[in-house]
Amino acid sequence: MTAEKLVDLLTLLESTDKKTALQSRLEAVKESLTQLVSQPATPQYQSKLADALAALDNAAAQLQDALTPSQRAMVEVMGGAEAFDPSIAQRVRGTVEKNAMTPAVAEKFVSEIAERRSQFLTAVRGAQQNLRKLQITASVVSPGSADLAFLIPRELFKNQLDPFAKELVFISRLLQHITEGLTGQAEDVQLEDLSSSIPTIALIAKAKVISTLADIVNKFLQAWEKVQKIRKMRADMKDMGIEGAPLDVLE
Repeated sequence: MTAEKLVDLLTLLESTDKKTALQSRLEAVKESLTQLVSQPATPQYQSKLADALAALDNAAAQLQDALTPSQRAMVEVMGGAEAFDPSIAQRVRGTVEKNAMTPAVAEKFVSEIAERRSQFLTAVRGAQQNLRKLQITASVVSPGSADLAFLIPRELFKNQLDPFAKELVFISRLLQHITEGLTGQAEDVQLEDLSSSIPTIALIAKAKVISTLADIVNKFLQAWEKVQKIRKMRADMKDMGIEGAPLDVLE
């Protein structure tokens, strides 16, 4: 991940937390549980806890589509998987319900999660500030364009330069073919960033080109999913002793 992409991700994490207000919702649940620990029979505090849990459910549900799978993978590497896990509300509610008669246990559980998440968010904000001091800013994409990144696992080219170069040529030709199909003329694609730890090539192209590429990838994934289902069906039929014409159709 390049420094610019890191800035993008840190900015996204901070804005997502502000949008969902997840941390404040989590703190509200902790406060309600603390009040219940001191006065467990007070209906007002029980109702307040129910409202706080409902608000936490709503905030956590917004996390589901807030990050892409690749962004979640990067957040996990950074140690923040729990902080932006959509199931965090389920874990909290489950612990509260399991310890309905012992709210102190649930209060301790929620306090620890809230503290860990607060520490991670503090690290995110601190990293943003330090990167700004170093004049490292988020990547800028002009109107009408978009960026995308290709992650090229080292296992694919076995750390050999020639096979790696062939992967780059394939990506370049693929995007040129798409631009030619859309505009009638092959266009060069702009290199945005390079990351070498896990080889990642970030490119900038017209939004329509990237959208078309996404459609192509999606069609291949759908086809592969069908192939996998056919393979499983064929294996199941063999296990049941079915042979002949039914199995030949799947072949």
